[in-house]
Amino acid sequence: WGYQITVAKFFTYFLLMSLMMLISETLGMPTRTPEYLVWIKRISYVAYGYSGLIKNEFTDLRLTAPGGFEVEAQTLIPPNIENNLSIGRDAWVLLGILVGMRVVTFFQMLISIKLRWL
Repeated sequence: WGYQITVAKFFTYFLLMSLMMLISETLGMPTRTPEYLVWIKRISYVAYGYSGLIKNEFTDLRLTAPGGFEVEAQTLIPPNIENNLSIGRDAWVLLGILVGMRVVTFFQMLISIKLRWL
């Protein structure tokens, strides 16, 4: 059917979605990036979050092809989504981006208060 009803997969999904929601505000997933902007994918939280979500759903899932034979779903992940990291590493990268953004925001607010911009 496609959905894997396990506690571990649900909480992995919940963690990755929560981290993405804390970081983002309704940004789409870039699927086709021009060659001169390919480096942006390495600093994009959307790429890590979406890759982790897809891997979480496709790991240990077997799909039936029209010919009647089974296919390992993880082999069907497109190369523009696959980042060769594990689900756990994707989550750690998301957490690092979240903490880093909060630290930068804190110091920006501190500077703004000291310079009386706020």
